[in-house]
Amino acid sequence: MPDFHIILPPASAGIEKALDQVTDKILSIDLTVFDISPRTCDKKLLRFLALQHSLSLNGLDESEQRVLLANAKQIQGTVYAVETALRSVFKDAQVKEFDKLFMFSSVVTLDSNKAYSVNKFNASKALANSVKNARSRFGDFEVRLPETIANISVQREMQWML
Repeated sequence: MPDFHIILPPASAGIEKALDQVTDKILSIDLTVFDISPRTCDKKLLRFLALQHSLSLNGLDESEQRVLLANAKQIQGTVYAVETALRSVFKDAQVKEFDKLFMFSSVVTLDSNKAYSVNKFNASKALANSVKNARSRFGDFEVRLPETIANISVQREMQWML
């Protein structure tokens, strides 16, 4: 009995079985020790996991990347897919379908504990475009401020401007 484990189907060609034996001897390492869960793996693996799902992580911070990749299997060109992708950046993103024919936009409420930039919105728009279906087009974001801080921030800003 051989000291390697064949995982090929019984009808595999002889060359496949020979390659399996050779690679088993050369690569006799236990791969089960590698953590490839997007929620817990080493940060260096996130880009490789993104490639596996054809997703771009550009413009996303590490926690947003992890949320996106953890939900990657659910991202398949539907409204739910776009919302799931956008929620990796904006906690409560909602998609508004068809403002115009085959156009959609997103309503997002900013989190008062996070910093947002034009780059963050551009990255999120690119993310939405990468997971949407082929015929639809992403329009823009409708941005809302959290109700708990909106009045305070606006009043302070207005007093400063006067």
